[in-house]
Amino acid sequence: MAKAKVTRKWVASYYTCYGTGYCDLVSLLYFQSKDFYTCGVYGWNFDVYTFGDYAITTGYRGMISHIERDFALDREYNEKARAILDNKELSYEEKKTKVNALLEEFLEKVFDEKIRVY
Repeated sequence: MAKAKVTRKWVASYYTCYGTGYCDLVSLLYFQSKDFYTCGVYGWNFDVYTFGDYAITTGYRGMISHIERDFALDREYNEKARAILDNKELSYEEKKTKVNALLEEFLEKVFDEKIRVY
């Protein structure tokens, strides 16, 4: 499914967001599809990954964050996900299962609620 173009205001009104920089969670979000994106006069701003009523916004400018960003948490979980993806002994499905479980753990820490990832 193609991601849809939306406004920053629209995203902020429908989702509780956690904003992070471009590629800061690239390994952790590896198996997720971008649901939306925003752009402005200077081009693309950020992508939006949704999980129920919650979203992670990741990009260059204007990311929405209702929750204070934890750089150490971002780095810790992205590094754990990268280690899983780099493990040549795991199959694609095993990697996907492990990274998505790690993402669920990350989302629970960020949003303080259990969130299921598919």
